[in-house]
Amino acid sequence: MTCPMVIIPCGIPTAGKSTWVKENLIGFVSVSRDDIREQMYGKYKKIPFTKQSEQMVTNIFDSRMSDAIARKRNIVLDNTHCKASYLNAAIQRFSGTGYKIVVIFFDIPIWKAYFRNWKRKLQTGKWIPPHVIKQMYKNYKKINKQDYAKYQA
Repeated sequence: MTCPMVIIPCGIPTAGKSTWVKENLIGFVSVSRDDIREQMYGKYKKIPFTKQSEQMVTNIFDSRMSDAIARKRNIVLDNTHCKASYLNAAIQRFSGTGYKIVVIFFDIPIWKAYFRNWKRKLQTGKWIPPHVIKQMYKNYKKINKQDYAKYQA
């Protein structure tokens, strides 16, 4: 029997992480904060980002992840992980669980993120403020990918 796997996509919004997950990871349990928010508040609605609402998202996320781990399912953590601390926390969560940990980086230039963001807004109404993309991009660029070489496929 092979050990279960957790895939951790890492990149800024609009980098293509969720699209890649949907096209390539059939049969994996996808645990996604965005999906949880959508289930709670509806698709592309204005989401109340309060400490209380985000704590509810975190509680559901942790519960879904714990359930998938208990069942030894293959898991994908479909979030941005655009800070080293977020990536490290995800890796730490799976250390010692018997899971093979794989980190996949999704690099795109910031201009492409802005372009995709506008395109997505026109097509779906979903929008990420440009200053948020800019800050996430700065954080993402600080990640030293060599620190995660042993987790890269």
